[in-house]
Amino acid sequence: MREWLNRSVSKTVVAENATVGSNPTLSADFKSFLEKFSNFNYINIMTKIFLLTALFSFFILSNNTVKAQDDMDFEEFMGMMSETMTEDQLDQLSFRLPWDIRVVGYGYGDFSGDGINDIVLSIIEKDKTAKKSVDVYFFEGHENSSFKRITKKNYKWYELTLEVAFLVKEGKCYVTSRDDNYWYFAGYEIKEDRLVDTDVEKFPIEFENAGN
Repeated sequence: MREWLNRSVSKTVVAENATVGSNPTLSADFKSFLEKFSNFNYINIMTKIFLLTALFSFFILSNNTVKAQDDMDFEEFMGMMSETMTEDQLDQLSFRLPWDIRVVGYGYGDFSGDGINDIVLSIIEKDKTAKKSVDVYFFEGHENSSFKRITKKNYKWYELTLEVAFLVKEGKCYVTSRDDNYWYFAGYEIKEDRLVDTDVEKFPIEFENAGN
């Protein structure tokens, strides 16, 4: 796989063998939100650093984005991942996803604790996924190159699809999302064929107005 800084699909943060991806198009309001967030002083410092790094990376890397898009078709995604995943893995994954989809974001790395890379994908299925939302699929990887679907979740987005973002790090899959009142930062692991939330935090949307 090419270095993630050179991709047209910009990445958030890469830890060890893990990858995260999305195609952001940032608005001026969202850039302003990032600046205001840096002044919000009661969030746990490590979580604040993590979230700022992830979100601000979208802003920095969007300057290198060749295509101003928020998603890609599955064929394009398979081509992008062909140097990371085997042809058998990509075939297996394609069998377990709906047919007419666009991939919005992904995370790739081990979050089941068995040393084999798992994958999480956010997609939009034509005429099926609810408006202003993404369907998120969590798959566990196996030694025979197959993937087992663990669960599917639906997340709403408000301004940008990148509000639903992923980071696979230290054996967990972190997912960011929001609703009308809060930002959510959740860590998940696959345990005994179930997706288990091991670390969930939420922060009030009001911090966007901090410093005003």
